[in-house]
Amino acid sequence: MTEKEFRNLAGSLELSKNERDKLNSKYNKLNNIIHNNLPGNVKVAAFELGGSFAKDTILPGRNELDIVTVISPKNKHFYYTVLAKANMNAIENCLLYNLFSNKKYEGNELEKRFERNYERNTLKIEFDDGIKVDFLVKFNEDDLIKVSNNKEIENFYLERDRQQLKFIAKAKEEYSLYRNVVKMLKKFRDDKSLYNIKSYLLEVLLYHSLSRKDVNNTYTDYFKAVVGGLDRFISGQIIEVTEEMYKYLGTKGKVNTRDKYKVIDVANKSNNVAKHVNDKNINEFNTLRNYINSLIQDNNQNKQKTNSNSKTELKLGLFYMKNDRTRFQWKYEINNDFKKHGGNYKIDKGKFDIESGILSGLDNALRYIVKNNYNKNLLLDLPNDFKNIFINGKYNGRELESDNVKIRKAIYRYINNNEIKIKYK
Repeated sequence: MTEKEFRNLAGSLELSKNERDKLNSKYNKLNNIIHNNLPGNVKVAAFELGGSFAKDTILPGRNELDIVTVISPKNKHFYYTVLAKANMNAIENCLLYNLFSNKKYEGNELEKRFERNYERNTLKIEFDDGIKVDFLVKFNEDDLIKVSNNKEIENFYLERDRQQLKFIAKAKEEYSLYRNVVKMLKKFRDDKSLYNIKSYLLEVLLYHSLSRKDVNNTYTDYFKAVVGGLDRFISGQIIEVTEEMYKYLGTKGKVNTRDKYKVIDVANKSNNVAKHVNDKNINEFNTLRNYINSLIQDNNQNKQKTNSNSKTELKLGLFYMKNDRTRFQWKYEINNDFKKHGGNYKIDKGKFDIESGILSGLDNALRYIVKNNYNKNLLLDLPNDFKNIFINGKYNGRELESDNVKIRKAIYRYINNNEIKIKYK
C-alpha cells in the first residue's frame, strides 16, 4: 500500500457523527439511570467510559460501549468475589426495572441479553436499540479485604483502567499516527479473524515497537516498526513500554512472569496481557505479521530505488563520544557515511553491555538497510572479539544471556526473511 492508500484507509475508519452521538447518548442515559435508581445501601463511586470508545480507537459499525463501573457498599469490607457479584446484581436489577420491564420478551430472549463473565468481572447487556454495553466491574482498593496471595485482584482496581487510558493519551501525544495505526491493526486482525490478538496487547506492542527505533511520520515506517515488534514477541522477548512511560504513569514493581510469550500491562508489571498466547495460537501473530509485511513490501516495490554499490558495508560497535574521550557510545554507519546513513542508538538495559549493544546495532542497521533498499549483499565490519556474539552466540567463552539469545534468533529470522547475504570484513 502507498502512503495515500494508508491515509484513505485511516479516513474510512473514522466514526460518523451519528454513530458517535448515538453511543454518547446511550452512556448519558445509563449514567442517569444507575445514579438515580440504585438501592440505598450502595453508592456509585465511578461510572466512566472505558475501552476503545474512551480511547478513540473504536472501529465504525461497532455498536459497543465499555463502561467502567465501581459501586461501593456502605458497610466495608468485602472479599472481591462477593462484591463483584453484588455489583453485577445491583446493575442488572436496576436496568431490568428501568429499561426492560415495560416490554414482553418471548421465551428466554431476555435472559440471552444478559451475559456475566466472573473471570473478567464483566456484565454484558444487549439493549433493544442493538447497542451492547460491557459493564467492567471494578473496585476501589479501600472497599476490599486484603488477600495477600491474590495478585490478580490488582487488575480490577479502578486506578488500573485510568492508568491505561492515560497511557493511550500519552502515546497519541508522542506519536501522531499512533491512534490511526491502532485502528488499522484492529481492522487487519478482524479481517483475518485473528481472535487471540487482543486490542490492548496491540496497543502496548505498537508503542514498544515505535519506542525501539527512530521512525519517520509515515504509515510505512510505523508498520515496519510493528513487524519488528511482532518478530520480537514471536521469538519470546518481553514486550513492554519504556521506563519513562512507567514513571509517567506511576507504575512500580518488577516484571515477573514465566510465560513464553510476554506483553506487560502498562499499569501492572506483574500482569502479562499475553498469558493466553501459546504455541497453538501464536500462528495468528505470524499471520498478522506477514500480512502487514506484504503491505509495506508492496509500497517498497512501488517506489523501488536501488543503490549503485555492488555491496553494502555496515560497521558498528563502540566509539568514543565526540569531545569526550572518556566516554563511549554505540553507533552504526553504512558505506562509511555516518552523517547520511548511520545512527546512534541506546540499549534497553541502560548499562554498558557488549552483547546487547552489538545485537541492538545489528537490529537497527539491518532494518535501515532493508527499508532504504540497499544492496542486500552485506559486508559486515565487526571488531574480532564481537564476532562471536553474532556468529557463535558466545562472548568471552560464555553463552549469551537468555534475552540476548532470543534477540539473536530474531535477527537471524529477519535476515532469512529478507534474503540478506552476509560476509565478514
